[in-house]
Amino acid sequence: MNLYEITTGWTGESYERCYVWAPDEHIACELFHEKYGDTRDSVRTSVKFLFSADAEPFVTELSTEGWES
Repeated sequence: MNLYEITTGWTGESYERCYVWAPDEHIACELFHEKYGDTRDSVRTSVKFLFSADAEPFVTELSTEGWES
């Protein structure tokens, strides 16, 4: 499994991002769109690989503050 940071292109005090735990980048993008739908399609999203380890897939809440559990 891998941790990905997906950014939406929206900014406030910081950039809007969420973290996705998934086996690959393709699944990470699918999970992101399942949770946030097409509401983010008008903005360019970016996917960044952060690290890998063994765990179940998950998606964090969108945030402008960084990692939030």
